[in-house]
Amino acid sequence: MLYDHTLVFRHQKCKIFSFLSEDDKSSLSKHNFYRIIEGNKFSAQWYENNEALYKLEFTEMKKIFPQAELNVLPDDRLCWKLNFNEVLDATGNRHSWDFMFVYDTNYPYDSDNRGAIKVYLLKPSVNELITLALDSGKDNVPCIILDNTGSPILDLNQGQTNKQIISAIIIATQAASWAAHFQLGLTDNYVWSKFCEH
Repeated sequence: MLYDHTLVFRHQKCKIFSFLSEDDKSSLSKHNFYRIIEGNKFSAQWYENNEALYKLEFTEMKKIFPQAELNVLPDDRLCWKLNFNEVLDATGNRHSWDFMFVYDTNYPYDSDNRGAIKVYLLKPSVNELITLALDSGKDNVPCIILDNTGSPILDLNQGQTNKQIISAIIIATQAASWAAHFQLGLTDNYVWSKFCEH
């Protein structure tokens, strides 16, 4: 059996695999991230069909970004919520950025040419970024595209092919770099021009 528990995470269905230690389960439930219930199997997702890849993604992401929160969306897609609160601007002020990284159902394959892991900006929002850019004399915000539902996402998957596996760690690192370049570029035209080239 691929997993040993079904979890309810903030009123959403979630699966967890047997490789999670009791300490991991205890730590997560201590933070009220979920309550464990014995239960049913729901629709098949990549993380149910490829336990080795799921385990690798989970352990490596938690190793590099221990603050990352694993979640499952209502449609059973797996996602990470991650905060970067040390993004500096050109004056040395710190800014907090919240991202959500959503795996496609058939991860690691990119079925819609928008990336196998979609990057959503939670805070600041895309509208707030556009306002910041316009107020700083910029005429666009680079790398913003729409997902297949019309929601704005960051295009950090350029050059990905179906033969490459792009992990959440790579995407999260690129998102942090993107946020840093955005913050610095607001007051530095050279940084902004280089930022817009990508």
